[in-house]
Amino acid sequence: KGDQPYHNLAIEKALMEKVREGEMILYLWQNCKTIVIGRNQNPQNECNLDVLKNEQVILARRESGGGAVFHDSGNLNFTFVMCTEAYDEEKQNNVILSALKSLGIAAYKSGRNDLLIDGRKFSGQAYYHHNGKSFHHGTIMLEVSEEDLSRYLKVSVKKLNDKHVSSLR
Repeated sequence: KGDQPYHNLAIEKALMEKVREGEMILYLWQNCKTIVIGRNQNPQNECNLDVLKNEQVILARRESGGGAVFHDSGNLNFTFVMCTEAYDEEKQNNVILSALKSLGIAAYKSGRNDLLIDGRKFSGQAYYHHNGKSFHHGTIMLEVSEEDLSRYLKVSVKKLNDKHVSSLR
């Protein structure tokens, strides 16, 4: 289980290398307790490293940019993989938004990379383009431990209160 985040990130990269013209792959995945940071982030600025170490929480770095995110079994991750010429962020987001709508959940996109319900963020997203291939990935917070999230990440209390979404079943 300790290699799960690295395995999932490697699958994401392998799918990007293997995707063919005309294909779009949707990869759904979960991790054990993990903090995943963007390619340019400094973990000392984003995470409470001593707490991660003491609680054996995995720290991983992804190919894309964006902010630090917390993964656990209450978080569903998605990755859309395609050739760059087929990349269409609006179309990809509509897959997620349509799925939620079919469950009676009115979600929408706001800002550059957030999906919201009732003004509260439940999904952050990031993107990566390389050698004519692209991926768009993100989190869907279903039943994430707010206590763990606030212990592991250096997030301001105001930001956490403004963005927190109650668990979605």
